Amino acid sequence: LVTHQLVTTTTNNFLDVAKIEAKACGRPIRTRKADIMVPLILQITGILAVLLRLYARWTMMPRLEADDWIMIVCGVIFIVLVVICQIAGALAFGEDIWVVEPDKLALVLKLFFIDEPLYLATITLTKISVLIFYLRIFPNESFRRATYATITYIVTSMTVILFLQIFQCTPISFNWDGWKRDFGTYHCLDLHRLVNIAGGLSISHDLIILVLPLPLLWGLNTSKRSKIGISFMFSLGLFIPITACIRLRYLAAFTHSRIHLTRPGTLRMP
Repeated sequence: LVTHQLVTTTTNNFLDVAKIEAKACGRPIRTRKADIMVPLILQITGILAVLLRLYARWTMMPRLEADDWIMIVCGVIFIVLVVICQIAGALAFGEDIWVVEPDKLALVLKLFFIDEPLYLATITLTKISVLIFYLRIFPNESFRRATYATITYIVTSMTVILFLQIFQCTPISFNWDGWKRDFGTYHCLDLHRLVNIAGGLSISHDLIILVLPLPLLWGLNTSKRSKIGISFMFSLGLFIPITACIRLRYLAAFTHSRIHLTRPGTLRMP
């Protein structure tokens, strides 16, 4: 645990000083609001993919299966997550911090804190949906036991990560009010270590899900060409852990930033 005692000088004053300095020096108002809209394209694509899957299932099958219902729940949570992200982005992200009103900053950080468990729930339910789909199409008993074991592993590990995420700082309100220098005493977990653990677990989940059906696929009574084609289709899923590895690298760099965001500032008057 990392323990801190914050100084009594308020960050509100520091932000006011930064705003005055920027105005006095004629610094241009910087904004990257447009960059926030770029992920929205992928988010909408993800929502459309879920809707297309459900439409295909509804037209080709007499009823929805368990994995479909899980994806419906996952899709609803994801839509809520996207809406909260866009609200937070419109309120405060993409701007210099001294331009953002203090009340808005606290609200946005609170929204960000709410979004984190929604994100964990989304990726967990997506993985469980894939594994439930495996159980529906592969009757092999050994494979089913391995699949149930994988579901248990994913649910257990992600529940632990969710608990650590919610209580990463105590009191919990530090997550959205901790930028205020008069907050008081707080205790936080090592964010860098927590990110590494969560990222490593997520990558292990994805790799297991990809590898799990390969022995059965190669045992199918079909041509070698078909087996290669099916294996290639599954190998496209490697994009997920590769992306996660790249993301983890940048998250590690961010949490180890050398820029001390809470370093005291001074204002000297003649």
